Amino acid sequence: MDYDDDDNYHIPSDYTPSGSGRPRRIGSDVKVADIDYKQIATLSRFLDSRGRILSRRKTRVSAKVQRRIVVAIKRARHLALLPYTADQTRIVRKRR
Repeated sequence: MDYDDDDNYHIPSDYTPSGSGRPRRIGSDVKVADIDYKQIATLSRFLDSRGRILSRRKTRVSAKVQRRIVVAIKRARHLALLPYTADQTRIVRKRR
C-alpha cells in the first residue's frame, strides 16, 4: 500500500480558523464572590427557558461555582425572587 496520496493535501494559505469549536462559556465571567441570591439577572443566566437549572456541562463553570449558583437559585426561589417554573410552560392536563 502506498500512502503518499495524503502528501498532496495542504491547508490553503488564505485559511483562517473561524473560532474555537466550543461555544462561549455562559459563566466565564462569574466569580465565586459575585454569586448572590439577590442578583436575579446573574442567576437567570443559569436557568433555561423552562426555569430549570442548567448543568455544569452547559455552563462550563467549576464545581465550586456551580454549587454556589444552585444554592443561590434555590434561596431566590424560596423568597419568590425567581419562579420555580416559567409561566408559559405550565401545562394544564385535560381530565379523561
